[in-house]
Amino acid sequence: MNQYTKQQVVGAEKAILELINDHRRGGYIYIHGYLSEDTGEISNHWVQASCLYPSLVARSIKAIEDGTLLARVQAKGLNVHRNRWTDGKGIDTNRKANGLFFQNVDRTYTLPQDENIIKAAMEDLKEGLVSPKKVDQGYTAVANGTYQREGEQEGVLYIRDCLTVAKVVTKEGEHKPKASLEINAVKEALRRLLPVGRYRAYKLHENFEYIIVDGAALVQGVDGDGLALCLALPDEVKNPVAAAIANAVASEALGQTE
Repeated sequence: MNQYTKQQVVGAEKAILELINDHRRGGYIYIHGYLSEDTGEISNHWVQASCLYPSLVARSIKAIEDGTLLARVQAKGLNVHRNRWTDGKGIDTNRKANGLFFQNVDRTYTLPQDENIIKAAMEDLKEGLVSPKKVDQGYTAVANGTYQREGEQEGVLYIRDCLTVAKVVTKEGEHKPKASLEINAVKEALRRLLPVGRYRAYKLHENFEYIIVDGAALVQGVDGDGLALCLALPDEVKNPVAAAIANAVASEALGQTE
């Protein structure tokens, strides 16, 4: 295993990018011990990498237009969780005000009972997919599905264009509750049922234990402040991970993924 300190990370980065570029589109990547900078959550992720986002959008639009999404809601209902500000007598808003209290709401929406709001949310969701707001976030592609971002420190990589297969949380994070309007919560629940709802992106620097890409692992250096590229993954790591990925793929086929 080659060890790289923080000062040597540029040398490791070149090998990382070559590895990812050789990685087949739609192949699997495993990220172990990923730390969310926003919430402090630590989790393990299995994803399909280098997916084509326009393809996910097209498939999602088709699912709305051909009735696939509506049929799924009709068959299974739509579980929606949201937070709101309310007075308990009819006021329902996402804004805090005097006399209102914060409330968690869990509800299953069904057809035809909730047809109006479900169809309105579906149409709003489709409009956002067909005509998305274009925002330049300063990303520059450096490998398949891998980017650097303007203003970031040296060595920070973003793996985007990922389709989540499974996620296992090993340490709960702190998620600050936010209130939302009912139609927005319904729209978000519908989005999670579509291919675009499984899209993920990861910022990688010093916030993970190791990553496996087609049998090669990228791990933190021994000083905890750098990166190491391990092309010959030990069996004690490789075998459990292979089994976990196989289970995740099987779960995906059964519709049991995140």
